[in-house]
Amino acid sequence: QRHPKACPHVVRGVLRASRYLHGDANLFIQLAQKWVAPALSEQELLAIWRRLAQGGAFAVNGGVSRAHWGRRLEELAALRTHAANSTYEGLVSCDHVAAAVAKLGRHPGTSDPL
Repeated sequence: QRHPKACPHVVRGVLRASRYLHGDANLFIQLAQKWVAPALSEQELLAIWRRLAQGGAFAVNGGVSRAHWGRRLEELAALRTHAANSTYEGLVSCDHVAAAVAKLGRHPGTSDPL
């Protein structure tokens, strides 16, 4: 809210990063070895990358689809008494994601619909 003009840039950057990681196992391995799991071998990290990529974990189109998250988020919100009437629309703002996907183009991955 303090820097609304930065939001579209940040969202596009996150989408680009997700797409790079989704599409480049070597990049994933390099970053994982440096920042996340230095003790794992390249083969172990490659296996992890394959599972993540095949499972749609990289959110190449923003990862905020109502079909995927709506019911889950609403159920989680209902666990909190002060948020019991929360809806997906009240919990998730898709405007910046939709604008970023429109600008960057839709990634063909089917596991991350917008």
